[in-house]
Amino acid sequence: MVKSFTYSLLGLILLLSTSGCGVFSLRHSLREGEAALKDHNYEAAIRHLSRAAARIPNDAALQYNLATAHFYLGSFIPAETALEKVLELTPGDTQAVELQGQIALQRGQWERARTCFNNVLKELPTDAPRLLSAIANVERGAMNPDLARVRLLQALKADWKYAPAHYNLAMLYNDHFDLIDEAIDELELFRRMANSNDPQLPRAVKTIDTLTKLRNARARATPAANRDTAASTTKTKDADRAAVSRQWTRAETLYRAALTDNPENANAAFGLGKTLLASRRKSEALTAFTLTTELNPNHADAYYQGAFTALELGKLPEAATLLHRAAARWPERDSFFALLISLRSAEKNLAGARAYGEYYLEVAPPGEQRRKYENWLKSLPL
Repeated sequence: MVKSFTYSLLGLILLLSTSGCGVFSLRHSLREGEAALKDHNYEAAIRHLSRAAARIPNDAALQYNLATAHFYLGSFIPAETALEKVLELTPGDTQAVELQGQIALQRGQWERARTCFNNVLKELPTDAPRLLSAIANVERGAMNPDLARVRLLQALKADWKYAPAHYNLAMLYNDHFDLIDEAIDELELFRRMANSNDPQLPRAVKTIDTLTKLRNARARATPAANRDTAASTTKTKDADRAAVSRQWTRAETLYRAALTDNPENANAAFGLGKTLLASRRKSEALTAFTLTTELNPNHADAYYQGAFTALELGKLPEAATLLHRAAARWPERDSFFALLISLRSAEKNLAGARAYGEYYLEVAPPGEQRRKYENWLKSLPL
């Protein structure tokens, strides 16, 4: 934010350099204020820039830099006064409005911060990653974690390499959704993408270490029994053939035998789940689908079938566990967000349903289903 206005101040200094020696102290104040701001010496920056502003009260760049120094020092009232002067001189200045949003965010003035950032986003759509991340911080502060998640996913859709969005998404996954693996993944991405001097980098590294230890402590214990993987694979194939022939009892028997031979056989667990579902034994099917996701965390169909079944059974916590992890792993799959809409609707969480509905429309392909969700979203009260 500071850099773009530095050029304006340099222009002002060059303009003053053509004047007489009476403006030497003014040029000195501008140079010293600019240097102090770059060095993050905000008290010195305020001292020098205030002295210059007393001589040149109607320079927007000078007032903005003064506001910036006050902001980073935590003195929000004089920062706002300087920003009001900027907007008086250059109405609608996006950098000034964005800084007003940052001040509102720090004060917990969620509606004002949201309005400021959204107004800037309308004017600067190419800056969507940064601004959507800022809006996500607002929604998180306002206790709207679903909407915060959606804004961060939108930021990463706009620019997958925008490192701060990965960091913020990791913190959100860990703090609000208990998604340890997914939080670690996002932090690892942040660590690779962030500059070496990023102030959040040390915390990211420390959090990765903490979460890795927690994940290891929670890890599912591998059964100690001897495994016959060859026999398990053979029985799974036989069970698959029985299932295709709709021989449900035989298929179930073979899948269970395959799991006995190898309790880590995710394909057998998933096949068992589908067989039990076909036999209308939904509760047992849900257990099998959940087991599949534990054995193979990248089995997308198991997450979907398990979550769909859990919703049918009215087991909302189980559905939430599966869906939040699936949506984090496959943010481009509209089917998971359609189920998240159903989940939040069943929980009577209209704000969450609306948030996921908005994102669903961004990732869903054109068609009748998408039109139905679009009409539903439009029908919701504001």
